[in-house]
Amino acid sequence: MSNELQKQETQAPANRTAYRRPYYTVRGNKEHYTVEVFMPGVAKDDYNVSLHHDELLVEGHKVLPIESEAKWVHREITNESYKLRLQLNVEVDAEGISAKSEEGVLVITLPVAKEARPRLIKID
Repeated sequence: MSNELQKQETQAPANRTAYRRPYYTVRGNKEHYTVEVFMPGVAKDDYNVSLHHDELLVEGHKVLPIESEAKWVHREITNESYKLRLQLNVEVDAEGISAKSEEGVLVITLPVAKEARPRLIKID
């Protein structure tokens, strides 16, 4: 009988990456929408944000340094990959999109296209 702790872990197939869906919030007004995506531990350079037609795709990869000599008895903090797909229901100005990272939160600003903004029509 061995005195070492053993744990069987299920892993994704080697050719597929397992993604977690991050928590997120969306706020908006007539001029722009703000999407906050919570991906703790993801470095600024490990985010990817893209817009294809009316779909916003946000990806992030958390990579933790691993000591080559380490033999883990227990480890709950692991490398993770996040992926979020949002279907946009309003036309946005793709050239005006901006993103910044603040303490594990990616903040994306999506300006509403001028053509899609509500406007007041004056009656003569």
